Amino acid sequence: HSLGIKVYIVEDAYLNPLYNEKPENITNLGNYELSDIQCLMESGAKEPLLLCLENPVARDLLKRNREYLYDELREADGFVIYFGDPGGCYHEECLPHGEKIVQYLNEIYVPIFQAVNPEIDIIVTLWGIGLEDTEYVVKHIEDLPKNVIALQIPPTSMVAGSYLTFEKRRGELIREAGEKIPVIIQQFYEGVGFKNGWVDLWEHPMPREMNTNFRGSWMPDSGIIGNYGSPFDISNQLINLRIGMEWGWNPGREASDIIKEFADEQFGIGTGEYFTKVIFAMNDYWSREVRRFHFDQQTLSKEEVAETTKSLNDALTISEQLDRAERYVTKNRLYFKSFTDLASLQMANIKYTINMDNAVKLSEEGASEGSMSAAKIALDESEKAIRIVKQSERYEWLMSHPWWNWWDIAKRPEKTKQFIMTNYSANP
Repeated sequence: HSLGIKVYIVEDAYLNPLYNEKPENITNLGNYELSDIQCLMESGAKEPLLLCLENPVARDLLKRNREYLYDELREADGFVIYFGDPGGCYHEECLPHGEKIVQYLNEIYVPIFQAVNPEIDIIVTLWGIGLEDTEYVVKHIEDLPKNVIALQIPPTSMVAGSYLTFEKRRGELIREAGEKIPVIIQQFYEGVGFKNGWVDLWEHPMPREMNTNFRGSWMPDSGIIGNYGSPFDISNQLINLRIGMEWGWNPGREASDIIKEFADEQFGIGTGEYFTKVIFAMNDYWSREVRRFHFDQQTLSKEEVAETTKSLNDALTISEQLDRAERYVTKNRLYFKSFTDLASLQMANIKYTINMDNAVKLSEEGASEGSMSAAKIALDESEKAIRIVKQSERYEWLMSHPWWNWWDIAKRPEKTKQFIMTNYSANP
């Protein structure tokens, strides 16, 4: 507030305030069991983290909790309410979610607003909400409480398999909603648009996907008042953050111009021309390699082999353009180095992928000498990748992150050694 910035508090309608409470301490459930107030997931399992808002005890719990929070946080300019990710109960009486969003806002939240602050401003986000349910809310904007001053709507799919890829109908709904109420486009800055969606903590530039999502939704005078993006950690996605923030103020600007400006500001005049090429090449690399970068690869198909060739060329482009940009770097050298670290890691990863695939295929063909040669190169590249991360000031911390042990990158040296030992023993 001292800087003239409005502050909105984010909350989730389904989050259970009793989640961290010991079950033996929860005694005021009346005739209900603890599981009765819990959300039913689509899988059929109960989720203790979330409430079933059709249960009267759960509603009362939410009411009392929010009345307390809204009263304690009176200095906030308003609240952003999520009904998805996490959220959305799958009891029959809790569906469809679009109708329930409108219903719950009126039946549960309006009395809370009236009790604490009748003029409170609310932004409702439809992140994590399916297309049909999003469409219902947009069609019933007139039925939302008067406190709802804006909607946040993602232009991307929320369905597995196409998760975080642009949906034309969502772009249309954003513009349609903008004719009735202010709309904020909501994107995710990690994994947006990539096949099957993936989230990680490397710098993950994606100007192409962000441009598709934004241009497919925004039009002049369309009622769109902002562009909101959410990374898991802001410091990991500064390129995407800069593009998204710039579009919030200047939606007509090209992503390439924003990146060039960013680089010239951050690293020194003259870096921008080359750094822009780096970012677009990294975007293309990630769009193909994002899952192979993290997960155990299967034998590659002919089409996938062609993809790896393109990715190798991208990795070469990234390195070449970073070398050219480095001549003009006059400041923030450590931040610039994080991109050279990432470029080296991407190169090691793609070389590992190509050579390990060759090793497996040659072994299956009985070409043991060629297989061993390719496997040893793959081993070198897998060990190089570990060294790069370990020595990187920006990325070394990931080795202590819980996700590190899930990623194939951490397992590759040992797995490749095992492959060599097994095949060497079979083909002495």
